[in-house]
Amino acid sequence: MSPRAQAPDAPKQRLTLRAMVRGANTTARAVRFYEAQGLIQTMARSPGGHRWFAQTELDRLRLVIDLRACGLSIEEIRTVLLAKEQGTTPQQSATAVQSLLSTHLQELSRKATIIQRLSRELGATVQLLDQCAHCDDPRGLEACTSCELPSLSTTPPSFHHIWTLPQVPSGAPTAAGGKTRTTRRSGG
Repeated sequence: MSPRAQAPDAPKQRLTLRAMVRGANTTARAVRFYEAQGLIQTMARSPGGHRWFAQTELDRLRLVIDLRACGLSIEEIRTVLLAKEQGTTPQQSATAVQSLLSTHLQELSRKATIIQRLSRELGATVQLLDQCAHCDDPRGLEACTSCELPSLSTTPPSFHHIWTLPQVPSGAPTAAGGKTRTTRRSGG
């Protein structure tokens, strides 16, 4: 039976550093760093000096990694993990952690909204760029100036920043055979 399938409090259940690395999909350096920061703990050392961890520490390591990925600092994670022990009352501890997590939940919600929007936009941009990748206009990049893709109503705003039209120098001949004109803008 694998260590992951055993009960968390199984006697003598020990995970090596390698098992922690694999179980959390991280590096040995990260495991040692989080241990040095006091966010995870070894249960013992082997006779050869190798770290042994309890299964609960693998679960805790995964939580630490996830919290870091969500933007919490090491100090904030420490506060969350140790709050119950550091508060003068359970109510104080709960309120402090609740406030900290609520703030991060709001930030995560904001980021999730941005990620969802960007995912849609970048997906549409990838589809448009597929059309660009298969463009066989002999004019090459110059053909982009007369392409209808950027002006479609379905073209996402990010496309215009990712795939900008080539700048034609003022007075240079255009694809239509005329010359570009320089226009002055009022203001600054």
